Amino acid sequence: MDSRTDKNGRWAQKLTLDQAAKKLRIKRESVYKRVQRGTLPYTKGSDGNVYVYLDRATFTEDSPENDAARNSEKRGCILRSSEARVAPHLKNFRKKDAHPP
Repeated sequence: MDSRTDKNGRWAQKLTLDQAAKKLRIKRESVYKRVQRGTLPYTKGSDGNVYVYLDRATFTEDSPENDAARNSEKRGCILRSSEARVAPHLKNFRKKDAHPP
């Protein structure tokens, strides 16, 4: 693995999108979105692959950013799961509400 220092002199590790996703404990697509938004420094290799640079603070186990990203994804999954379970009941409830006895 390659590494470099950023303009502030901080050390950063060069990782593939899959490696970064594993370190950050998020989906590969989430890493790519961060690249698109410009929140992760990256380069495109001569092989055509995108490589991101993570500093140690970005992927340490106790990193607040890492915890926040993990929690945000978990909340999204829980919300989607809850919505899927409730949706059929809401549909029936709305039908009954629209046509009172």
